[in-house]
Formats: sequence, structure tokens, C-alpha cells
Amino acid sequence: MLPTWYTNYKKFIDNSIKLFLDEYLNPAIIPAKAGIYKKKDYDKLIDPQIKSEDDNIYSEWQIICFSKPLNDFKEIIYYATNSWKRVRAILALEVYLNLTNQKLEDIKQDNDIVKVCVALEFIHAYSLLHDDLPCMDNDEYRRGQLTVWKKYGETNAVLCGDLLNTLSFEILSTIKDNEKSKKIINLISRATSIYGMIWWQIEDIYFEHNINELDLSLIESLHNKKTWKLIEASVLAWMILAKDYGIPASVWIYKKDYDNLIDPRIKYEDDKIGISQEWQMYLNLSSFWQNIWLAFQVKDDILDVEWTFEETGKSVWWEKKWFVHFIWLEKSKDYLEKLSIEALKNISDLKSEKLDFLVEYIKNRNS
Repeated sequence: MLPTWYTNYKKFIDNSIKLFLDEYLNPAIIPAKAGIYKKKDYDKLIDPQIKSEDDNIYSEWQIICFSKPLNDFKEIIYYATNSWKRVRAILALEVYLNLTNQKLEDIKQDNDIVKVCVALEFIHAYSLLHDDLPCMDNDEYRRGQLTVWKKYGETNAVLCGDLLNTLSFEILSTIKDNEKSKKIINLISRATSIYGMIWWQIEDIYFEHNINELDLSLIESLHNKKTWKLIEASVLAWMILAKDYGIPASVWIYKKDYDNLIDPRIKYEDDKIGISQEWQMYLNLSSFWQNIWLAFQVKDDILDVEWTFEETGKSVWWEKKWFVHFIWLEKSKDYLEKLSIEALKNISDLKSEKLDFLVEYIKNRNS
């Protein structure tokens, strides 16, 4: 049984997503910030809803009325974003609360961390929608429910995935501090593009047909691109929001030979480099996420071998390109245990029982 705090976190994330979608998808009068026209060219547009200043007219409000197809499509969006475990968002929320010494009840719906959590869940949903398509993994079930393409058709699944992907960045653009918003958008967009998730998908498709070229190190690399690049960017996003560390996306520690890269966040002493507290926190959290999500993938492979559809609620099969095929079942379990232990070590300084629980939960889950 899941602890109360976990269900409370999940309810908070579920409610945040629903509140956002309810506001975003329901017909309303919304500000039209970009509507600037020349009055002389658009005299017929002048009406009580538009205010004129000099030779310009500014569209103050724009009435949005959804057509029947768009109204019907809303059902697909709600379906696509429902029934997830929210592990990414829950982990993000707990790390943020830990770093800022806050409690869940301190977080309001317009808090920037909520926006990041919702955006991450939308990116996750979009990636699964496209991953499930017949042209990709051809999965028909997730969480015991029909996948979006199987229930609503391939075209709707593609369009819904496209919408959730772009919508996630619209949400991130509303982070209150413009500089933080730009940093976070840059980090996450790179992690979901050719430098991360898309890179993984391209290689995943390639190795489907070139299985003999795979080895264990390549499998680890594939999984790192699949989840780690986005997670790495997310760790930085939460730290930027929590402490404004502003740590760059790729962390490298250089010696004095690279004087042009000297950074106030790094403490230099003669020819030695010490790592500031903020950098050490980043490195620990980065290692934690890398270990925990690799553990997540190893566990997925074990479930595909040991469990059934009735138990996991999704299609299961032994994929030749993953861990169990290369190191077999028992060694995969040993590897899962090792990754879990390392993840717990990475977060020992945070002294968070909730994060410790989540490590055990990911290791022992059955779906």
C-alpha cells in the first residue's frame, strides 16, 4: 500500500493537470496579447472589444469558441494525460520541497514548480503517445487501458502528442522570472530533441533492425538518452527554481588550463579544483536521477520477462535489445539492486524518507 504522503502528492499533481486543462480547453474570453494592427488597414475590425491608440489598434480580448471537432478532441487530451503514476513529477516536487524547506501545503497552483511538473508530465505523455504508435512499438495497452492510437486512431494520437509537446513549452514560458524561464526552456528543449529523446528514438529504430551491433554499454547509452537527458535538464530546472544556481546543462570541471571557463561557482586553489556546495548538490542529484531511471528501465525489462499483461496492465514481451537479453534475468536483478543502493547513497545528505521510499517503490513495483 502506498503511503498517504505519496497519494497526496499524486492527487496534487493530478489536480494541477486537470485545473490547467480545464482552463486551457474550455471556451473563454482570453487576452490576445499579439493582436496589434494598423487602424487605417483594419477599420472594419474596430469594435467595443478593441481599444485604439493613435494609429494603432490593440486587440484587448479575443473570444475563443471551439468547433465540434475540437470539442470532441478534448476527450482525447484528458484520456492521454490521465492514469499515470506521476513518478517524475512527484520526485521533482519532493526534491524542490526538500531544497526550499517547504511542505506540500505551502505550494500554490500558480507556483513555478507546479508549471514544471505539469510540463514534464505532458512531455512524458507525448513521448508515450508517439512511442506506442504502430510505426514505432505498436503497443495496444498501457496501465490496463487501450493506448490512445488504439482507442482513437493513429492520426488523433499523433496530433494529441504534438499538442502536448508544444503545450509543455507554452507552460514553461509562463514561469514568472523571464531569465529562469528561458534557461529552463533551453535545457528541456535540448533534452527532448536531437540531443536526447529524439536521438534515442532514432537509434532505437535502427537497432530494431541491426540487433547484432548492440552490446550492454550501448543499451545503457540508449536508456540514458531516453530518460536521462530529460531528467538531467529537469534536475537543473528544479535547482534553478529552488536556489537559482544557474548551473549549465552539461557539467564539466576544468583545471587552470581552461582559464576562460573559470566560474564563480567553482572554487579554485592553486592547481586543484574544489567543488562548491551547489555543484556538489547538482552532481549528487544528477547521479541519483541517472541511477534511479536506469533502475526503472532494468525493472521494466524484468517485468516483461516475469510478469503477465494481467499483472502489469501493458503489453509484455522479451525485447532482444534490452538488459535481460544481454546479462540474463538474475544478473539483471543484481544490477537493479546495485543501482538502487547507489541511488540511495546519492541522496543520503538530503535525509528524505520520501525519496528513500520512492527508490524502493521503483525497485519493487509491478507495473
